[in-house]
Amino acid sequence: MKYSASVRLVSARTQIDIQKSRIGVATSRTENIEITEREELKGGVFLGARKHSRDFNFQSDDGMVISGKLGDEVKDNTVYLMNTEYQDKQCNAILLRKETKRKESGRTSVRWILKDIHLEEDAHKK
Repeated sequence: MKYSASVRLVSARTQIDIQKSRIGVATSRTENIEITEREELKGGVFLGARKHSRDFNFQSDDGMVISGKLGDEVKDNTVYLMNTEYQDKQCNAILLRKETKRKESGRTSVRWILKDIHLEEDAHKK
């Protein structure tokens, strides 16, 4: 009798089956990746967000334009408020910076997640 093994990854959005022959390759790839996450508070101008794609744009005070995804903390009804009340205004954003570094190549990629945002003047009142 022959037995085989596989790995199945299931999330709300995806379902992936990895056959036994590919598990070694997948393991090797994940062992060669280093992921770090850190929260950052950045001041800058909120450029807008899209409810359906959950994308946002923010220009930090140092001139860097940050594009990323809205975090789970940002509800759909909040996106409308952000676009009407915060867009093109000075804000403070709480962002999660996810950095993925591939050890073999040294390549690094950064993904941003917007967790919360407030008008800069609101932050001074607290």
